Amino acid sequence: MVTKTVLFIVFFSIGIAAIAVSILVNDFNQYYIVKIQLHNTKLTNEKIQKLIDGYGEMVKSIEADPHIVERLAPATLGFEPNAPQTAFPKASRQELLAAHQALIAAAPPLPPEPVLPGWLKRCSDPMLRKVLFMAGSALVLISFTCFNVRKEEAGRKT
Repeated sequence: MVTKTVLFIVFFSIGIAAIAVSILVNDFNQYYIVKIQLHNTKLTNEKIQKLIDGYGEMVKSIEADPHIVERLAPATLGFEPNAPQTAFPKASRQELLAAHQALIAAAPPLPPEPVLPGWLKRCSDPMLRKVLFMAGSALVLISFTCFNVRKEEAGRKT
């Protein structure tokens, strides 16, 4: 009797879980998509916060030394500095490309973007959803028909 009860609980639980997953797979998809979007938004907010902090530091340095603007203007705006008797180095295209590649190589790697779990991708297929629903229904029916208490057994207990 105990084994029948345990088998009933196991088959019924697996069947109900399969039915629930087949019905709720679209909601699971939406949950994981929103979770991925939230992760991307957090990364974007962190980048924006770093930019804001960097600009704040630049403003503080400009307020501390007003002549820094004169030194930054040629590099930032791209015009020739107006300083007689001063030699300004010019970088070639190859030197700039090498410096750019070195900066990219030194940058920390991006964290991996979260993806949908494999089981959710498989369950999202409409044909597999139908199969999962039918298999769950079959397990529930099997648990009720094969592991129920027979009338003779129920009569002996009383």
